[in-house]
Amino acid sequence: QAPGRVQHSPWNCLVRRKRKIMNNLPTEKNRRVLVIDDNRAIHEDFRKILCPSNATVMALDAAEAALFGGSTDPVEDTRFEVDSAYQGQEGVMLAAKAIEAGRPYAVAFVDVRMPPGWDGVETTGQLRKLDPELQVVLCTAYSDYSWDEMFEVLGQRDGLLILKKPFDSVEAFQLAHALTEKWWLHQQSQRKLEELEKLVAGRTSELAGSLSLLKATLDSTADAIVAIDLAGKVISYNARFTDLWQFPEDMLERRDAAELRDYSASQMKNPAVFFARGLQNHRLIPKPKALTRSNSRMAAFLNVTFFHNVLLAGAWAQ
Repeated sequence: QAPGRVQHSPWNCLVRRKRKIMNNLPTEKNRRVLVIDDNRAIHEDFRKILCPSNATVMALDAAEAALFGGSTDPVEDTRFEVDSAYQGQEGVMLAAKAIEAGRPYAVAFVDVRMPPGWDGVETTGQLRKLDPELQVVLCTAYSDYSWDEMFEVLGQRDGLLILKKPFDSVEAFQLAHALTEKWWLHQQSQRKLEELEKLVAGRTSELAGSLSLLKATLDSTADAIVAIDLAGKVISYNARFTDLWQFPEDMLERRDAAELRDYSASQMKNPAVFFARGLQNHRLIPKPKALTRSNSRMAAFLNVTFFHNVLLAGAWAQ
């Protein structure tokens, strides 16, 4: 690697790819679960809990109906797609491949003790670097790490839960169900946010184009034009206005109408007559109907009159 060059992590590339994929989410919810544990029996337990066979489900439904009564009609159940990894490194590779294939996992159940490779905390750290939105459940029967130690290593607490072994099947199922729902809702909210950002960007671009056209139109006129709000601040002016009076840059930046008026008056032979005649001409124009605006300070109608090749702007208060 040459000095000064930026290193591009493969994890960062996969994260960017995942963001692009999430913009085209399928309509079906993501129920993909990754189990990382060195004990093969644990994987079998998770499969029985999260994706039981049809025969088992039907037998349980029939037994429930016989015991408690009620309908034996089939009810739509939640099924998960479970993949297995037996070491931390293998689990991270599976997660990377899933992102590359456009089918990221929503939840990962990770065992804390997995000798001889990475432990669960290190594995979780690598998974979250790869996919910060992945929901992780750390499974442990020991006290290898305290809560504070885990969070000190992993940092962000959101999207991280602890499941003590031995765990109940209902606990595991509820965690999988709740966390896949959370993952899905987060993706939906992100998509809506991106749509709103695109809409705002589009409208902002349109407004910028309109303002640019207006400014070009004003700058092309032979008249000096300045607009002033009710607070005495300059809202806008055209190029002819600055060329005519040669205001200093720092004065224009302050946008103080009184200061600009005094500066221009200093360049006139008879400023009192100029402003008196301008004010007299301005009063000859009838007061317009006030515009309705939410902010009373902004509720004004700019009325203009030409005098001595200078466009004077006045504000009518509502």
